[in-house]
Amino acid sequence: MCRSPRPHLHYTPARIGVPDGSIPDPATGQPLALRLPVRFGTSQLCSFSREGESTNGSLVLTDGKNVRVISIVGDSALVRCSVGTGGGGL
Repeated sequence: MCRSPRPHLHYTPARIGVPDGSIPDPATGQPLALRLPVRFGTSQLCSFSREGESTNGSLVLTDGKNVRVISIVGDSALVRCSVGTGGGGL
């Protein structure tokens, strides 16, 4: 019995944080380096209700060059992902 090899998946390590460089914040246009990586209202805590609502806010993931900004819209708990690139891969 011949089995095909398992696929090898490789992902660049990412962290919660802001990237080096001048990638603009999709919400404000200002450099992401000027903001906090976790921002939900006036705190760094996100909550969800049974009614489908959540805290407005965003979370920034980076590999140091590229960025993903995960944004949550409060009244609908809609999750959006914005992508910024500074070279390399995330």
